[in-house]
Amino acid sequence: MKITYTIDNTSKNINIAKSEENKVIVSWTDKISQMASLELTVNGLKKYLQSPSRLISEGNNIYITLDSNGNINLPIFKMVETNPTKMGGMEFIKYKSSTIVGQIYIPFKDSSDDEYAIRLNIKEEDVSKLLELVPNAVEVENTEEAFKEFYYANSPRLKVVNTSTAGDWTKIKVQLTLNGNNVSKEDVRIFAKSASGYIANREVYTDANGIAEFKVLPYGLEQGESMKAEFGFKYVSNIVSKDVQA
Repeated sequence: MKITYTIDNTSKNINIAKSEENKVIVSWTDKISQMASLELTVNGLKKYLQSPSRLISEGNNIYITLDSNGNINLPIFKMVETNPTKMGGMEFIKYKSSTIVGQIYIPFKDSSDDEYAIRLNIKEEDVSKLLELVPNAVEVENTEEAFKEFYYANSPRLKVVNTSTAGDWTKIKVQLTLNGNNVSKEDVRIFAKSASGYIANREVYTDANGIAEFKVLPYGLEQGESMKAEFGFKYVSNIVSKDVQA
């Protein structure tokens, strides 16, 4: 699991300790308690999430927030909560009234332990305490650009890898990726949409190589006009697109 931190001097002070099992635990109250602490392990995160079955299939972005007493609230599944409005991350943070102290990124519902990532918001004065117990923790700068880069590195993405023609149809192959690398993962559902033209199948599952193939037709378009086929996941749309000319 990747453990990272962002220096935010408006955040609450963090209490960092080791449990009897030699696990690193963080808390935002003076005492380490079940209601106010989080174990920085995959099992600890799963316990906090209560039911991993709540994870969406692709691109989990989960917010850790505190109540007024410093206890940890139930996890906020950002992609699910903002699906109707498509609200971006920075806008969502400003919208939430609760104190956000961290985020958890899990690319897939069945992700391996090394694909889990957590980012904690901590004061500069608390960095040394974290690094003492987690020396491999990495800083993520407190900028919108750095947040986006970290999100993209820890969330599944798509890229167009091949196009071919079959009569009037254009076949488009889309490859599943993670942190810039191809992912050979079967049965990941990819969605396609377009404001014009026709897409034969708007939901396709990836094959064993992590590739999904779509057939599109620029139906109803004049010669020289083009349609834009957009591809994404259920909760994250328009990750990549391809123009098809009539």
